[in-house]
Amino acid sequence: MRIKGHRPSLVLLSSISAVTLAITLVSGLFGIALRTVADEVNTTDISAQLGDRPAIPASPSGPIDILIMGSDTRAGQGRKYGQPGYYTSAHSDTTLLAHIYEDRKRVLVVSIPRDTIVRIPECTNSEGKVYPPITTRFNYAFTQGGPGCTVKTVESITGITIEHFAVLDFRGFKAVVDALGGVEVCVPEDVNDNKSKLFIEAGLQTLNGEDSLAYVRTRFGLGDGGDISRISRQQDFLKSMVRKITSSQVLLDPIRLFRTLNEVAKSLTTDPALGSVEQMTALVRSIAGIDPSKIRFMTAPISTNPKDRNTVVFSTIEATKLWTALANDEGYEEPIALTKDQIPDVPVNTVSITVLNGTSIPGAASEAANLLGDEGFKIVETRNALEPVSESYIRASENQLPQARTLAKALGNNIKIQMQDSRSNDIKLFIGTNQVDVIGFPKIEEKPATWQQPKPSGSDEKSPCLVKN
Repeated sequence: MRIKGHRPSLVLLSSISAVTLAITLVSGLFGIALRTVADEVNTTDISAQLGDRPAIPASPSGPIDILIMGSDTRAGQGRKYGQPGYYTSAHSDTTLLAHIYEDRKRVLVVSIPRDTIVRIPECTNSEGKVYPPITTRFNYAFTQGGPGCTVKTVESITGITIEHFAVLDFRGFKAVVDALGGVEVCVPEDVNDNKSKLFIEAGLQTLNGEDSLAYVRTRFGLGDGGDISRISRQQDFLKSMVRKITSSQVLLDPIRLFRTLNEVAKSLTTDPALGSVEQMTALVRSIAGIDPSKIRFMTAPISTNPKDRNTVVFSTIEATKLWTALANDEGYEEPIALTKDQIPDVPVNTVSITVLNGTSIPGAASEAANLLGDEGFKIVETRNALEPVSESYIRASENQLPQARTLAKALGNNIKIQMQDSRSNDIKLFIGTNQVDVIGFPKIEEKPATWQQPKPSGSDEKSPCLVKN
C-alpha cells in the first residue's frame, strides 16, 4: 500500500521521546543511549525572545511543562538545522502542551488546535525582527517567530510557565515509525480519498512510516474534514505508538531500540537545558516509572468561532479551569458533552405535574410520579383519569410549553403534547396503556479536580476493532 502526495506533518514524536528514554533507562542501556541522544539533539536558545519571565530552576523538582511543536520546514535537514532564520518560514500544524505532574506518576498532554483565534503578543523572531501584537490563528505565532513566539503566546494564554520546548521536523515522524517496524492502529472506516491518494481498509492495520504520515495528516478521507477530528485521530495514533514502544518487541530488541532513539534525536530541536546530558538525565530518571496508561491526551476546550465558522475559540470557563488546574498541578476532568435532547428547556424543579392513570393497572400513575420526582420534577398529585387512555400524552397550556417540552424530553420525546385551558397551573401527564419510560437527564455534578484514569489507549477504543486482552 503506497500513499503519496501528502504535505508532511510532524506531530507526535516528541511526546514519545521521553517515554522512549525512560524505557531505555529501565532496560539498563541508559548511559550509552543518553550520550547518543544528547549528541544528536539540536538546541536553540529562545530566552531573548521571551523577555522577563520567572526563572527556570536548573533541575526542577516540581511539575514540568514542555511545549511540543511540529515544524513542516524542509530547510536545514541536516544535524545543524537550528540556524538563525530557520523557523521563520516554517509552519506548525500541531502544538502539544505536556504537563508532567510533580508526583511523576502521570502526564496530561493538551492539544492546542492551530485554527484557534488567540491574541499573539508582541514577538521577536530569531533575527531580531519585531512583530506587533495581533489577534489571529494560533499557528501564526510559529510562522512569524518560531518556538520563541509560540512559547510566549502559550504562556500569555494559559498563565503557565513553560520550562522546556521541543520541535520536531517532518522527516522524523516517518523515520521513527519505520524504526519501530510500523504502528498498529484501528481505522474506523474504509478510507478512499482520491484527493490525497489514501486508501486503507477499515479494521486493525499496521502502517509504515509513509502510510502513517498520510493517515495522521489527511483531512478529507476521515472524519468531518476539519482539524479537530484530525487531532483526535493523531492522539489515537500516538497512544498506539506509545503502546508499541512499551511492548517487548522494542524493549527486547536493542537494535530497534537504538534505531528509534537515533531517529527521535536527529529530528528533535530543544532548548539548551533540555538538550544537555545533565538535564536530560535528571528528567528521564524522574519519569522512568510512569505507567504509559497514565499518559492522558485531550484537546483544549474550544467552541466554534461565531465570527468565522472555519476557526475556533477557547471555551472561556472550561479553558480557564484547565489552565488553572495545570498551573496548580491538579487533575482536570473534561465536561460531559450533552445533546440538545439531554438539556432541559427549563429547570426540572420548576415543572409542576399532575399524573393521571388512564390504564387499568393499579399504581401506574404513582410509579411514574415517583420516578419523575426522583428526577427533580414537582408532583402536584396523582389520580385516576376520568376515562381510559390508549396512548400516553402531555396536556399543557401555551405558556407552559417549555415545561411540557422538558417533561417530554425526560420521557424520551416519544410522547405527544396537547393544548389545554390556559388557566391551569400545572401540566398533566396522562398514562396510557402503552405506559411511559422515564429517561431523565444526565446528572452533571461539580466534582473536585482529581486525576481520572484514562480510557484504554490506542486502537482498542475504536470500533470496529475488537478490544484486545
